[in-house]
Amino acid sequence: MTDKLPPQNIEAEESVLASCLLDSDALAKIVDILTPEKFYVSAHQQIYRAILELYRQNQPTDLLTVTSWLHDQKLLTKVGGRSQLSKLVDRKVSTVNIDHTALLILAQYQRRQLIKVGNEILELGYDVTKEIKEVLEQSMPYVATVVYIMYYITRTESPHPFFYLGIARQHFPPFPLPVLTVENYVSFESLYIVVVTTQLMPTTH
Repeated sequence: MTDKLPPQNIEAEESVLASCLLDSDALAKIVDILTPEKFYVSAHQQIYRAILELYRQNQPTDLLTVTSWLHDQKLLTKVGGRSQLSKLVDRKVSTVNIDHTALLILAQYQRRQLIKVGNEILELGYDVTKEIKEVLEQSMPYVATVVYIMYYITRTESPHPFFYLGIARQHFPPFPLPVLTVENYVSFESLYIVVVTTQLMPTTH
């Protein structure tokens, strides 16, 4: 284990929130890139969630409206109060490159996800109560997650791969989590092929 802080970009998070509070049109550029959980700071998650909720209701996402919404939801104190929101809008930001800034946030989130998957595999490796075959089989979905992220990024050049552990079925029901066995696991290259073909083949019932 390590005492290092998880990957994060607080400045980018504050910049994105400030842009959304200052310009209601800014959110449209990043709504398909960022979801609340992508933010590292919990207060930032709450603020962005409020902005999204107002946006979906076709309401303004300015400082006054967001502050009012958070107050009504009894969340204003949790995000630092009115002063914290005011500090955000006092920042000198430009909404021109908000999509690029959003990708900086996303990149750190992806790193945190990889660390999470790595820790899961690490725990399995240290569990000497299980047979090695069982350990390998249980680690396959975690390894597949990393491989599929890599495949999706390199083949589509997409900045935001959708395949993360536990959400694949939620977003893409036709594509199940790959069922891999030790027999499939001959080499990294074969795993790569198995994962790709499994995910691209429609589910049969």
